[in-house]
Amino acid sequence: MSTHSFISVNWEIFIFKQHLMKKIIIAFDGMHFAEPALQMAASLHQVSPVQVTGVFLNSVDYTALWAFPIIPGAPGVTIPAESAADEALLKANIAKFEDLCRGLEIPYKVHDDSDGLVFEEVKKESRFADLLLICSELFYQNLGKQPNDYLKTILQMVECPVIIVPDSSKIPQSLVLLYDGSESSVFAIKQFAYQFPELCKKQTRLLYAGEESGNIPDQIYIEELVLRHYPNLMIETMPAKQGAHLQEWMDAHGNPLVVTGSFGRSGISQLFRKSFLTELIQQHRTPLFIAHK
Repeated sequence: MSTHSFISVNWEIFIFKQHLMKKIIIAFDGMHFAEPALQMAASLHQVSPVQVTGVFLNSVDYTALWAFPIIPGAPGVTIPAESAADEALLKANIAKFEDLCRGLEIPYKVHDDSDGLVFEEVKKESRFADLLLICSELFYQNLGKQPNDYLKTILQMVECPVIIVPDSSKIPQSLVLLYDGSESSVFAIKQFAYQFPELCKKQTRLLYAGEESGNIPDQIYIEELVLRHYPNLMIETMPAKQGAHLQEWMDAHGNPLVVTGSFGRSGISQLFRKSFLTELIQQHRTPLFIAHK
């Protein structure tokens, strides 16, 4: 390769890097506008550039998305066509989304061609995205009071990390990394660091809960890993039997952003045996970053 072509290639790489940004998707219900999720995307955009893709489902689509169990390998569920009123509201919400994105100076795209194939569409969208934002209020409004099984199903279905956004769309000033010694919890901690290295400088607590609060699994290894990414780190332990008081603990620490893996069977998951994550979301106060393989 000549000197001239070498310089040209480097220049092209430089230009490419200038346009790097994360792709965030938000699933919108035709009857409700997930403004907290969009505002969270705007907050993240101020930290690191993002492109937001609005996936607009009609109201029947959205209800079905959270209402039917998904069986891997099963045929897709086709949803009936929307009414004229739903279509008008869908168009209004798309226009609102576009206006807000332009006002916030966020690059955006609109996908509204699901053809009723809800599960396939959302799964495909998440496969080609860095992050999915879900508004916790709308999630529970459509799901009812017992969403544990559906939440697990959604987390198994999507192919990118998820942030469940509370009523407040501001990025918290501190982080809590839930650790139980499992592969899943470590994976989530790494994924958050890879996605948001700028946020890892915030005050961070690695929280372990188990039957023996002083015995952290693989403590040397997890400390070596986490300290490389989260420099302002504190490590805390909590006996599993105190799990009922974890919401109070979160409140005392300013409702931090919580990083967690998918539901497991040991360690911190014992803290959630009474649907703790569900209760956290229902409070609409604590944003949750959830990642799984």
